[in-house]
Amino acid sequence: MNRQEYKREDLLDGIPPREIVRRLQLIRTDLDEFTKLEIDLLIRHGYTVAYKALTGSLARIRDVRFVWSVTELGPPLSPATIQEQSTELENSQRRRLGLFNPKDRTFPVPWFLIAFVLLFLFATQKVLRPFVFESIRSPRVDQVLTGRPYRLTRVMRYVVLEPAAEREGHQGVLATSRFFYWTRLNQNITPKDSTFTEVLIPTYERSPSVHGLGVIGANAIRESEGTLPFEDRRELTFQGARGDTLLLGTGVQYEFDWPGPLRNLQNIEFSNGEDYWAYENTSDYVDHLVIVVDSRSDKLLVTQPSDCAILYRANRAIVRSKCKIGENNGSMRPGLSLYGGALVAEFNDLKPGDEAIIKYKLAWH
Repeated sequence: MNRQEYKREDLLDGIPPREIVRRLQLIRTDLDEFTKLEIDLLIRHGYTVAYKALTGSLARIRDVRFVWSVTELGPPLSPATIQEQSTELENSQRRRLGLFNPKDRTFPVPWFLIAFVLLFLFATQKVLRPFVFESIRSPRVDQVLTGRPYRLTRVMRYVVLEPAAEREGHQGVLATSRFFYWTRLNQNITPKDSTFTEVLIPTYERSPSVHGLGVIGANAIRESEGTLPFEDRRELTFQGARGDTLLLGTGVQYEFDWPGPLRNLQNIEFSNGEDYWAYENTSDYVDHLVIVVDSRSDKLLVTQPSDCAILYRANRAIVRSKCKIGENNGSMRPGLSLYGGALVAEFNDLKPGDEAIIKYKLAWH
């Protein structure tokens, strides 16, 4: 529309002023709610444009004297009112969409988008995680990341306690400790490769009661077969191809007096009658470790202290947790010949330098 048309007395009433029209074209319409002023001006401007397109001018025709509006039209706007509305429309250039605005019918849209993104990320993680995990833990990649010829996917130390013969007036306990290693090979290994070294150092043992136990497991060869006098250091050799999983088994058996001297470990307090078994991980990566202490006699009771499963991590704080209690809950049942209880400590993701400990209370019944 041109200035000459505005001067004509027969123009429609309610046509937005030129200053306002310049502001209307800058209003953001993407997912925003409109103010009452914006709604009124947009409708009147749209009506004006459509009217001129249909009639060729903005002159009144027949009974059409006003621009259609959702509000009642008042007198022509004063310059001050035009300036006020123009200033208000400056804010219409900015997006006002919020996460929670009940006045805006579209306010659930951002929540829907956020929920969709979170659901997509969750589904992607669920789908891709096994693939990524398997790729990282594949033999070749695992060897590059850890530098180890194998990964211990699971380790179990199973300790069985039984009464031993009395010596020099002291009651004794016979401890049989078995180690089971589920070993995934990261490279081809032959019996000549020195890749797996196990160090067992019994404490508080009766001399000369310590014996090494023969191998129990598939494809495992121990340098000393059967049950032989135990030495502090034994090497376990085996063979297999990259990607193979082997079950290797070793162990140690010895006797000790009980009750014995008060146990002592760094940052761990022991009461009378408390003992422990440890798994010191010097160089391996262990996905899951289980230590079981099991009494095979109703004369020996195994119970759980407050800090039963203890994990030393290299350069990190000690982690303490409860053990799982086995059959009998460490107490006798009248009329039944049951063993004296069992405790199970579980640990995950051990790195070189970590040490896991199961602490328990052992008492004669």
